[in-house]
Amino acid sequence: MDSGTNRMKVVVAIVVGATCLLPASSGAMRGVAAPAMRPGVEAEGAVAGWHIALGGFSGLRDAASARVTRWDSDGTESIVGVTWAIDPHRIGGGATAARNLTAMIRIENGLARVSGVVDGVLLQALAIADGAGDVGFAVGYDGAMARLAGERWVRITSPIGASLGSIDLYSPASGWAVGSRSTILRWDGGRWAIEAVPAELDSAAVIADVAAVSAENAWAVTTDGLMLKRDTAGWHVEMDAPRLTGFSSIAFDGPDLGLAAGDGVLEYRGGVWRELSVDDGSYSDVAWSGRIGYLVRDGEVLRLLDGRLDPVVGEGFTTPLEDRRIDRLFTLAPDRNELIGIARQGVMVRVNELRAFPMWPPVTNASSLAVTSDEYGWIGGTVSPAGLVGAADDGAWRRTSIEEPGVTITDIDAPVEGVAWAAGYLRSEVGGVSSFVDKAWRWDSDAWAEAHPPSGVSFDGISALSHDEAVSARGDAIMRWDGSGWVPVEGAPEGAQFGDAQMVAGG
Repeated sequence: MDSGTNRMKVVVAIVVGATCLLPASSGAMRGVAAPAMRPGVEAEGAVAGWHIALGGFSGLRDAASARVTRWDSDGTESIVGVTWAIDPHRIGGGATAARNLTAMIRIENGLARVSGVVDGVLLQALAIADGAGDVGFAVGYDGAMARLAGERWVRITSPIGASLGSIDLYSPASGWAVGSRSTILRWDGGRWAIEAVPAELDSAAVIADVAAVSAENAWAVTTDGLMLKRDTAGWHVEMDAPRLTGFSSIAFDGPDLGLAAGDGVLEYRGGVWRELSVDDGSYSDVAWSGRIGYLVRDGEVLRLLDGRLDPVVGEGFTTPLEDRRIDRLFTLAPDRNELIGIARQGVMVRVNELRAFPMWPPVTNASSLAVTSDEYGWIGGTVSPAGLVGAADDGAWRRTSIEEPGVTITDIDAPVEGVAWAAGYLRSEVGGVSSFVDKAWRWDSDAWAEAHPPSGVSFDGISALSHDEAVSARGDAIMRWDGSGWVPVEGAPEGAQFGDAQMVAGG
């Protein structure tokens, strides 16, 4: 098998492993031995919950952010923001039975980690109530529902089988979820119950979005252009609101300021809905930040201020922001003066006024992960032009470049904070023929220094104990770094083929 074919198989295996987003604590199940860990997934018992996050979770559908009260050990109270996102997947199909699962992603201090998987369901919307941060619900297809239980999400029984596409909580004891077949559910702090809908609503209507504005009041919109309002008397059609061809989203900032969008845009101010004069297009989402409205039109983020729409411009992206095709917006807690946009392919961007930034540095085909704690770790893959992304000890992701275009990182090991080794290869093409040169690097305080592997030795995988101790095992050779260069480890069985190596400290 030629080296080019072998490389392709390695990359494909990495991408499939990253897409599945299985929890790091899964281990063996039902008596079946746990398989060897794939590149890019931390071994069980390392730092629970870390999975590849950069480069985008492949199917991010929705996110929610809440203001949470925390108390320090000295009794000091502080308000922080806790954010969750959902990433649904359908695994298998054809000869293999399809399996639904939704990865629940915790985002805090700029770090995104899979905190667990809700099995058997495809969730598509979620909401978190302000307060202690432990009241949250996610809803999805066929009436699927899950509830936040501490740091975990667990499935709960749904009162209906209709698909649910939107949910909003006003408080831990009040909220609504809506969906297909004219479905509206009410949360009263103890259970979810079906609410009666207006008689004018067709039984097959799809209620696209809902916004809770008080413990008893809410607004909702349908895909066929109706505006619904709830008060203490129940739900009714708001006849005074202009009717659009179809609605997709509604959002309020307090009870007096609202936006609704679809095949046009409506603004609620002074107790009256009025249609805004905007360019034609499909307006898919609306959100508020600091009493300023934001809209998504055909994948582009726009700020609404004094009746004028201005485009949000991206900074720090490898491709133009408009190529990202933003689908959803939500307000970021605790200050709520910034927004997070979810783009296609699962990329997240941070929006502030008329500027948008990557939530983390861009990495494509993220293929390797090594972490030593919640505050220190590395992720590597293919970067333009080349490089890695590491987490500094302050919890912020930053890019650390390997100045060699065409490099792909296949494995990283970080045994202790401040120590990291990386392996990968350099791909080049001459006359339509691809060639690969294996590479290795070690982290020297603030930069990557190349640790040249011997010619002809594959360095896809690497394991280390310290800055001066590392080993690689691929193909028919085991190589060890002796402090100044790579030397073969003698005694390997003749004809043996090695896949990877793991170093452990001696007693």
